[in-house]
Amino acid sequence: MTSGYSLQEKETAALQGILRAGSPEGTLEWKVLVYDPVGRDIIAPLLKVGSLRKLGITIHMMLATEREPIRDAPAVYFVQPTPENVALLCKDCKADLYQSFNINFISPISRTLLETMAQELASLPTINHVQIFDQFLNFVALEPDLFSLMLDGSYRTLHSPQALITDQQMDAYIDEIVGGLTSVVLQLQVLPVVVSVKGGAAQAVAEKVTCRLADLLRERHLEPVSTATRPVLLLCDRNNDIPVCLVHPWSYRCMLADVLGMRLNKVQLKDEENPTKKKVYELDSRDQFWQNNAGALYHDFSDRAYEELSKFKESKDKVTQEQGDDLDGMTESVTSLMSSVPQMKEQKKFVDMHTNLGYALLNEIKARHLDAFHQIEMALINKEAWDPAKFQELLAESSGGTAVDRLRLFLVYYLTAEPEKDDRAEKELARWERTLADAGVDLAALSFLKNIRAFSRSRLEKTDSSLSKTLLGFGAGLSEQLKKAKLQLESTLKQRNLFLLPLTRMVDSILQDVPSRGSSSSRERITDNLYCHDPKTGSRIDVTQFRFTHAIVFIVGGGNYLEYQNLKDWEKQLQQNRKHVIYGGTEMLNAEGFLQQLAFLGQNP
Repeated sequence: MTSGYSLQEKETAALQGILRAGSPEGTLEWKVLVYDPVGRDIIAPLLKVGSLRKLGITIHMMLATEREPIRDAPAVYFVQPTPENVALLCKDCKADLYQSFNINFISPISRTLLETMAQELASLPTINHVQIFDQFLNFVALEPDLFSLMLDGSYRTLHSPQALITDQQMDAYIDEIVGGLTSVVLQLQVLPVVVSVKGGAAQAVAEKVTCRLADLLRERHLEPVSTATRPVLLLCDRNNDIPVCLVHPWSYRCMLADVLGMRLNKVQLKDEENPTKKKVYELDSRDQFWQNNAGALYHDFSDRAYEELSKFKESKDKVTQEQGDDLDGMTESVTSLMSSVPQMKEQKKFVDMHTNLGYALLNEIKARHLDAFHQIEMALINKEAWDPAKFQELLAESSGGTAVDRLRLFLVYYLTAEPEKDDRAEKELARWERTLADAGVDLAALSFLKNIRAFSRSRLEKTDSSLSKTLLGFGAGLSEQLKKAKLQLESTLKQRNLFLLPLTRMVDSILQDVPSRGSSSSRERITDNLYCHDPKTGSRIDVTQFRFTHAIVFIVGGGNYLEYQNLKDWEKQLQQNRKHVIYGGTEMLNAEGFLQQLAFLGQNP
């Protein structure tokens, strides 16, 4: 999307406005920032300590800690509207900890909690120094086009049996998702057309989002900016493609998340000088190398990192060696050197960081043979030829891969190869399953996937929907349906050397320009299986009649970096067509965390 659609810039600007609030125009007033864990996680990727200081924040502290009074300083609060937080806020106000209290709730506070707060503060001599604001910032923009609602364990929650979560609790959880997604739309100030796959949690969220946006439009909280075309808000269920969450990726950003556990743009590695501590590396938007190479394949990234290191050494040598023989020349050289030091210091920090991260990834690749796992898994997903002997070798304990690596490979095979169509393949599946079980690999995740596959088959017997089998966990099915439909259209993707994941295929279909009259019927085969509503009119629409250039894609149950990267690669090949996608999810998953959620569901059927 254009810079006007940069979600990260808009959320950063909103946070800066909150932190500047109350300061006289053109002055810098020193303040205290108080937040809860969610508020901290929203701010951390966007505003570093230096940026906070420029906004007048001298101290930042957690709400749920003992804090000393600082009565000559105003305080800015950025917290969730929970009963626990409201109780602590009232305690602070009654104790008169700060000069004034600028309370910003991350999402709107309920009427009940607001009344509770009013009753608690009624005993104060005056409340003129207490201000309360509702913000719509219950998401974190990790990149200009990437966001997360930070609802950890969302897939597990959405698929938990009624014995563990009541209908009322599920409705409240869906409302929480709707609130976060609505906040994203409000920050962008756009009015999207709402589209989702029919059935499941995605449609439940889509229906509520449509109503919520209509209310906000009527109440004038949402005042869309004028654009030539409206964006589409596409909601998909994580079950539409489970294998993509399990494969071993091979691009830099994806591997940082999958292999090194990147969270909120931070990676922690063991400190070689002090093994009891960890070094924290922050991926920064100011880092041009990161901006240019986050999506690069590992081998390309490693080559470019080496080139960057060499260029830095050359620049350093050039600056330090440029000294004249006369005093004037030497003075100019020293001046040049001094002016270059801050820039070179920052450049060195970034070069060292990527070098260290690259070596850490290389060590994991060598120890666990991640390249071999990636190669076979992608062949399975692409439905290309793969080596059964190598597959069996990787499943063995001696492969070097961890138990989680081997389970991931096996589950990708189970979800993509459809072995039940071949008696021999089904016997092989049973044999490999026994191999993992004998090695002590926990197969609870497989139990859950077997249950939803069985349920999927029963659904297929009762419906003629061409996309019904994709609703319950088999991305390969979605991919195949999109291939079979062909759409009889010219795809917007002219270069087919990029393999499109199922989600990207769906986005590619929806963001096509208005098709010719002869091709519209085949496109409708896909869109007939979608929930398509316009919050502006409140009615169902024919999405084939719209021309979309912008999309907000949201995964209910958790997004992942491989899907995001695939969408960005697709987008990059369509530069002339000016298509742009913002991607987000209830959380950003990595394979190990996702497997833990699947295992929990397998243990609690």
